[in-house]
Amino acid sequence: MRYRWKILCVSLIAIGFLPSAPAQQYEDAEAAYVAGDYETALRLVTPLAESGDRMAQCNLGIMYFHGEGVSQDYRKAFGWFQKAADQGYAPAQLFLGQMHAQGLGVRKDYEEAANWFLRAAELGYADAQSQLGDLCRKGLGVPQDYEQANRWYRAAAEQGDVEAQFNLGVSYIKGSGVAQDAAEAATWFRKSAEQGFVEAQCQLGQMYHSGTGVQQDDSEAARWFALAAQQDHAESQYWLGLLHYFGDGVPQDFTEAANWFRIAAMQGYAAAQLNLGIAHYKGEGVPLSLVEAYRWYSLAATYADKEGDSALRDRALSYRAATARKMTESEIAEAKRLVRAWRPDTE
Repeated sequence: MRYRWKILCVSLIAIGFLPSAPAQQYEDAEAAYVAGDYETALRLVTPLAESGDRMAQCNLGIMYFHGEGVSQDYRKAFGWFQKAADQGYAPAQLFLGQMHAQGLGVRKDYEEAANWFLRAAELGYADAQSQLGDLCRKGLGVPQDYEQANRWYRAAAEQGDVEAQFNLGVSYIKGSGVAQDAAEAATWFRKSAEQGFVEAQCQLGQMYHSGTGVQQDDSEAARWFALAAQQDHAESQYWLGLLHYFGDGVPQDFTEAANWFRIAAMQGYAAAQLNLGIAHYKGEGVPLSLVEAYRWYSLAATYADKEGDSALRDRALSYRAATARKMTESEIAEAKRLVRAWRPDTE
């Protein structure tokens, strides 16, 4: 489960609560923070926090969490979040929940995380509602309950939370806690995708490609895949490569297909690595090279195994074995050397 950390600048507007301290001091602190002058921001925020201002306490906790103007200290961050949370400050309650869930500065405890998420969620804080939905869906710290998860996702989604919108779409496409409804899933994926959420953009692209919940339209599929691909989303890069390879919704172009396969492959995406190996084996869009084909088949098998995709792994190994029968010993040795030397772009 991924937990999101939002850096909250010391701002009158960012959280939506009015501070009790002089506005000018907050404005000066915000200006310093945005400029990267964390020491000045810290100097201005600390006395406000010590005087009991909950917003300042939360922001001071964030600075300790990230090590901004101070040495990173999760325990001190936790302490300041606790002070603000005890005053009913929803962002601090959210951060306490996240720290309990991750075991940062405190023992990992999903039940306590759920407790803090619930407090913030009941105050209408969308991010907390979304993350409480995650816990309900997974059964972490609370009984597993898809219907309850969807209630929290919907509450957050209706406030524009992109991950909640995406997760609500997933619930509708799978029929988890709701009646299965592909059209409704597409509606929520679109809301999330239009805000730039890459997973939703990729999912919406797949739905347009297959005609699930929407009218089949490969041009529209290509548009959504391209938007996500430009954000370095490997699965979307792979799909965009497939569309170019087959000429679905875009002109058929083996070179462009191989380019997208390579970009995704360099991130360790196994299916793209396999297709790049095939491209080198056939010489489609890239130079024909058995050495390169062997290398990418090997990497595809390794990464498919990491992803738990035994079918893809076995296919890659089969292709590699067939390729090896056409290679000399020196070519195989060079291919193996390239495999050992390879590192993904994500590292």
